[in-house]
Amino acid sequence: MKKFLFLLVFFNGVLFAETQKILAILNIEPKEGVSEEVSEFVSERLRIEVFKIGKYRLVERQKINKVLEEQKMYLINENEDYVRKVGGLLSADEIMIGSLSYLSGVYYLNVKIIDVKTSEMVFGETEKADSVSDLSSAAERIATTISGGKKIVDLKNKVPVQEINNFVKSVIDYAISVAEKEKNQALTNNITPPPQITNNKMEEKNNKKEEKKDSFFKFGGGPVFKYFNNKSIVLNGDEFNTFGLPMFGFKGIFGFGDVFGVGFAGNIGGSYIEYNSTNAYAGGIFYGGITFDLYKKFFNFIRLDVNCLVGWGMENFYLVSGTNYQNVSYEEKNNFFVIEPGAMVSFNIFNIFELGITGSYTYTNPLSEIMQPNRYNFGVFLIFGL
Repeated sequence: MKKFLFLLVFFNGVLFAETQKILAILNIEPKEGVSEEVSEFVSERLRIEVFKIGKYRLVERQKINKVLEEQKMYLINENEDYVRKVGGLLSADEIMIGSLSYLSGVYYLNVKIIDVKTSEMVFGETEKADSVSDLSSAAERIATTISGGKKIVDLKNKVPVQEINNFVKSVIDYAISVAEKEKNQALTNNITPPPQITNNKMEEKNNKKEEKKDSFFKFGGGPVFKYFNNKSIVLNGDEFNTFGLPMFGFKGIFGFGDVFGVGFAGNIGGSYIEYNSTNAYAGGIFYGGITFDLYKKFFNFIRLDVNCLVGWGMENFYLVSGTNYQNVSYEEKNNFFVIEPGAMVSFNIFNIFELGITGSYTYTNPLSEIMQPNRYNFGVFLIFGL
């Protein structure tokens, strides 16, 4: 609250300084029936009364007289060149000129304020006085009219100066009353009010929520088909065709942010060769490993995932015989290293479920020909996750 009051007072001071223009009050010109002594008296009274209202910063009388004497400018003239020249020499924003006349036993004090830049009259007033002593009251009434904001207007902002000051004063009074109420309430309840959450803290919380939304875990699986299911190989001098069975693939991924993720994936499958009516070669394969994923989301429901699996696998290969292939006469086991780059396009179909289409190329070495070590794979995955 103290900071708030300080800012209001500072704002009021800056605003007041910006609206406090420099005014040069030239000597009132005596007309018929008025002596120079009386006109000088009225000029000095005007300077004092205008200074008291605090609306202007006044140019000293000695400086005005010195400049006018040096430039030999003795006549009061309202033409544009005169006003601009005098105002420029005195570094004034506005100039007050006037005249004092005495007609039929009544003094008439005419005062004008002219803007130096535009040569426009921004204030004009006439006051009457029955005697010389009443001229002091006439000067005071003119100053009061100026301070009331009835004539003076902030030309830059088109807002009456007095209205601005009244508004700022009302805001300060209201702030003081609120501060006193809060102080009294705190003393009564002896409770320290909880700290308010600033806009920056709210933004930080929102950003954290967004980050949580960007981080996710997804898991899915589905059938994976080899591009070349049939392959001609030679075993024991005879040529046979291998038949690759569909594999089952699985994949899980932890996403961090909008681009990068790490996960795990693998495939389980097999192949077989029908050697004759009672003999066949059959094999099974499993491999899995860590995946590194780069992904990008489009239209809030399509995700492109480019990935690479690096892992290890195992192959078991058998020669079986018998009516139901119940006899195993040969067995071979191989362990192998696998690298499988690939890509997947997934579509958000319902809430947390996605349908993904995958494609990859498997490179393994060593591996038996029956299991088709190097091949292209295509699959369809059903994926779910948060």
